[in-house]
Amino acid sequence: MFKVIQQQFVPVLIIIYIAFKQLRPKEIKVDSKGKYIILAIGIYDAYIAIANKQLIINYQTVLGLIFTLLILAGGFAFARAYTCQVWQKDGKFYRQGNYVTMILWIIMIISHAITDHIITGLGTTFVLYLGTSLVVQHLVLLNKIKNAN
Repeated sequence: MFKVIQQQFVPVLIIIYIAFKQLRPKEIKVDSKGKYIILAIGIYDAYIAIANKQLIINYQTVLGLIFTLLILAGGFAFARAYTCQVWQKDGKFYRQGNYVTMILWIIMIISHAITDHIITGLGTTFVLYLGTSLVVQHLVLLNKIKNAN
């Protein structure tokens, strides 16, 4: 029972928290570490899933990982970053998402859930998917700041 809560309920709560957090103004920090910590935890989770044979590496899972991590996570992150308003105040940069940002989060979650059902074991990569998406979005926002100067 606890494993079901951990695998399904906790990630959903994390996504809801992150998604709503993106609707509030937030300072963009160059040295932000949280996203990279989530990515590292996701890599570790994927490693454990492979070691425990929950995620079996074969042609289908490799293609699934490429599709979910590069195309879905990266693509939606790129799009979300461009839906965020970025501005400068008191020498600091801020960002705030909008309803389109929220819709893209929802579509991203649904897309990952669909791929989870198509490819056995891919559900174990959800934190990796989330971390990848957050890091890509952050890098795109940093690029927007760089181009704004």
